[in-house]
Amino acid sequence: MKRAVLEHSEKSRRLNIVTSVCAEGCVVSVSGRIDSAGSIQLRRGLGAVLGGAPRVVLLDLRKLQHIASAGIATLVEFRQELAERGGTLRFVGANFRIRALFEVLSPHQPFGFFPDEASAIRGEPRAGNP
Repeated sequence: MKRAVLEHSEKSRRLNIVTSVCAEGCVVSVSGRIDSAGSIQLRRGLGAVLGGAPRVVLLDLRKLQHIASAGIATLVEFRQELAERGGTLRFVGANFRIRALFEVLSPHQPFGFFPDEASAIRGEPRAGNP
């Protein structure tokens, strides 16, 4: 996937968010830890993404070490806002621990997890995920 433009970047001591635009949509790469304070930073970064009205947002979680319930709530809200605007949120590269947290903290709102960006763009989830 070829990335065209770096649109937004936020970095703190614990959380780094980099947003880039490509032909397929938008990729938001998150690394570090999303705690209560990090969820506020994440909300700001995702708000900037909504302004671009992407059809598909890939949330790259390969370097995410931890996410608290506040971060999951932020992502649930973002997914709903994106869907209201005709967009789709897909998760890329989350480790087992992160996926398990989503399943425990948001059991009635399943998320699509993908092993890599290419399969996320095609909409082919990891085996065992809808």
